Amino acid sequence: MSPRRTSGRGSTSVLLSIAASVALAVACSSSEEAAPTRTIMPAPVGTDGGGSADATPEADPSCTTATGCFSCEPTSLAEFLNACTEGQCAPFDNVARLPLYEPGKPLPPIP
Repeated sequence: MSPRRTSGRGSTSVLLSIAASVALAVACSSSEEAAPTRTIMPAPVGTDGGGSADATPEADPSCTTATGCFSCEPTSLAEFLNACTEGQCAPFDNVARLPLYEPGKPLPPIP
């Protein structure tokens, strides 16, 4: 009997699969991604609980609208965060949308 000759396609595809798996594992396990790219520092806290850079004691009272938003060009983080927008507020009806909500009672424990 003569030995059977194989084309080698099966072993080639197995080797390619193994090589692709190894390449994927190496590409997804970089030690550089695990470390932060910069030092993380906590925000400074002033006596009022806000950051000292956010304090705006000399803010122009004419820039604050009746709804409490800041209508002038913001120059500090606090003014930027409180800037007026064209967004609209849509009230959320707790009673209609939350079946376990009962006004005046604490929320039930999470199952």
